[in-house]
Amino acid sequence: MLSTAVRAAVQLGETDRARSLVEQVLAATDSIDDPRDKSRMLSQVAWAYEQLGETDRARSLLPQALAAANAIGKPWGQFSALSDVVKVYARLEEEEQTQAVLEQALRVAGSIYEPDFKPIALGGVIRAAVQLEESDRARVLLEQAVTAANTFSFEKFSARPRMLSQVAWAYGQLGEDARARAVLEQALVAADSIDSDRFWLKLGGLKAVAWAYEQLEESDRPQAVLPKILAIARSIDDSMDKSDLLSLLAQTMGQTEAGEPGRSLLKQVLAATDSLNEPRGKSKALGDIALAAEQLQEGELARAVLQQALAAANSLNEPEPQTYALSAVARRAVQLQEGELARAVLQQALAAANSLNESKDKSSALSAVAKAAGQIEEGELARAILEQVLAAATSIDKSQDKSKTLTAVAKAVEQVSDLETAKDLLRQLSKVAKQAEAFEVSSQVARSQALYGDWQAALRTLRDCQETDKIEILAQMLTYHAENQRPQLMDIPAVLAVNAVEKGMGQYRLQVKIQSPDKSCDRYTNWWEVLSEEGELLGRKTLNTPHKFECPFTTEKTIAFPDPDRAIIVRVHFSDDIDRDSRSGINHYSTQALKGMVGKPESFELIRLPARFAARVERQDPQPPECQEN
Repeated sequence: MLSTAVRAAVQLGETDRARSLVEQVLAATDSIDDPRDKSRMLSQVAWAYEQLGETDRARSLLPQALAAANAIGKPWGQFSALSDVVKVYARLEEEEQTQAVLEQALRVAGSIYEPDFKPIALGGVIRAAVQLEESDRARVLLEQAVTAANTFSFEKFSARPRMLSQVAWAYGQLGEDARARAVLEQALVAADSIDSDRFWLKLGGLKAVAWAYEQLEESDRPQAVLPKILAIARSIDDSMDKSDLLSLLAQTMGQTEAGEPGRSLLKQVLAATDSLNEPRGKSKALGDIALAAEQLQEGELARAVLQQALAAANSLNEPEPQTYALSAVARRAVQLQEGELARAVLQQALAAANSLNESKDKSSALSAVAKAAGQIEEGELARAILEQVLAAATSIDKSQDKSKTLTAVAKAVEQVSDLETAKDLLRQLSKVAKQAEAFEVSSQVARSQALYGDWQAALRTLRDCQETDKIEILAQMLTYHAENQRPQLMDIPAVLAVNAVEKGMGQYRLQVKIQSPDKSCDRYTNWWEVLSEEGELLGRKTLNTPHKFECPFTTEKTIAFPDPDRAIIVRVHFSDDIDRDSRSGINHYSTQALKGMVGKPESFELIRLPARFAARVERQDPQPPECQEN
């Protein structure tokens, strides 16, 4: 909260006020006795001083934060505090200190006794090592991580192959492909050594290896892993367990570039569903197979399998499981661009959900419908379904269940691709949340309204939030406002300026200035594109070189615009997931864009787009050529 408030104040030019706030917090740390709280607060204050440009002051506080961290008795608490110190050292570009504290954190990770936390800690060290600018230091840490992964005692057998797979991925990020492959072979051996009767644990290890091979663009190697998973699935007697495993296998296959061997294996997975006798699990597995078939360029097969998934869902007699199954089929129909089928199936799902009397069951069913509706690109259809879910939510008696449903609607609205539809739904949701006294929902709505620039609505919704949340939400709103005024403050890839020069015959040369956190061919802006307000792709400029040492940079492209007074949108696309910490799914498009008319170049202004706006155009040509490191 402190760093958010300071950042907002700095962006708005209130540096003196921000410094005063930080000094007050620093003074308060003297009275903190608990070493974990003390270390965390000192790290936050150091972070805040770094944002204020007072790097020496920030450095001076980190030894105190480290000393407090070392006084923490529980290993997990100590590791968390050390992680906070590492983040600040990394921001200060203190590579030697960052490495030293990471090595200490790695040693502490080995003594963590909570079974779920030890792999999390080791994974955190691996990801932090990749961020080091000096690759030699990163390699030292990764070799230590390999040793730790092979020697740590893990209660969950799948943790070892998962950790080794993460190290292999990290080596790939450093361009050390040979070492990455060697570590992956260790991971595969570790996964194979798990007893087959522990099939979920064995599956977890094999999936991690398959994922890592895919990250290394070893498109043939997952085929050495996936048949092992299919063999495990065939050996399972329980129908639900088998269907879950077949679903996961299909999802993994859809993400690989496996070509003909992959298509052949997918058909074997489809054949394995014949033995499933539980309709809900069978419907989900078939839906996942349909999506995988589409991703493997088997469109006709995908649509045939989707009809099988719908038939399995309709064979369910109980409304609650039928709602879940139909909602899952609808999500797959949306992804296969079968809009009319999605509409019909969601109406069925809504009817089934509304027939439920139990508050908890109805809430869960409506939440499933909302999740599916949020993925619909057609704005009016998404609005119609979500408005019906909102109306049904008001009839839920228990406040906790009602709040859960409204939260699901809020998350779904964040995924709606049409901006005006999203704004209107947020206003409706704000009113319902106020009546239901669903304070957490109001907080979520206020943030989204501010993000989309609906400032008056956001301020009205802010009044309905709990007092303890208002300061943080207001700080976030101020940050959005400052970023809108000065987009170069954004941490995400951003379009800073668009200039249009008429070339005659309806042709305009667009000069687009971009700011991007390019690091390598794995993480760089690989194109910018021009869209209509409706999301139609009008032109795209592909890029094949990361601009690590040129930020911002400007590129240009000549595009035909028959109507120069028609508004267009210019946005950027990133080669990797823009926000790896986000829980809203993988997204390569920046939510920031500029909107204006080429006939009036001065008209371009910053807008925020929904995360899935015109997501369908991502696969359209042209696609960028192979990246070349500069």
